[in-house]
Amino acid sequence: MRCIAKPSSSFSQQKGFTLLELMVVLVIIGSLLGMVTVAYQVDDDEEAVRLDAQSVRLFIQHQIDQSWLDGKTLGAKVSAREINLFEFDLDNEVWLETEFNWEPDSEQVEVSLLLSDTEKAGDIAKSSLAREVDLAFVASGEYSPFKLNIRIIDDTSDGHSFLLEGDGVNALELSEN
Repeated sequence: MRCIAKPSSSFSQQKGFTLLELMVVLVIIGSLLGMVTVAYQVDDDEEAVRLDAQSVRLFIQHQIDQSWLDGKTLGAKVSAREINLFEFDLDNEVWLETEFNWEPDSEQVEVSLLLSDTEKAGDIAKSSLAREVDLAFVASGEYSPFKLNIRIIDDTSDGHSFLLEGDGVNALELSEN
């Protein structure tokens, strides 16, 4: 039986890269990608109003759910640049301001409350309790019917406006206006 000797290998004869060389290459590639990659920002007006419309829908839906879960009556006053939340104090029968409010992320977006039909308005909207606030959310899960227009302030074209509509009992509906 004849044995064939394997050639001896040493570190100087091996082919390949060291860990240090690989790390240097990865750092160089990462630096180049960092310079090339552009930071993502919402520059498009239509995208900004879409994000703010979704944000206000989630805010109002959360307040409806929260009033039902906590067994409290909440109200909201709508202005062009914010929606302020109030809690109704049953003992004193007054609205107390809370720390919760909604403001649009974009400075170009405004919100306006459209008057809903009085025929469709439920008992909540007709009550004296709800006259002091624009929107009322009661512990039963009902809320005053409303329509909110979310739009770009200086926009005269179509497509940069959304309508958030609530009928008083069902989920809110957000549609492009």
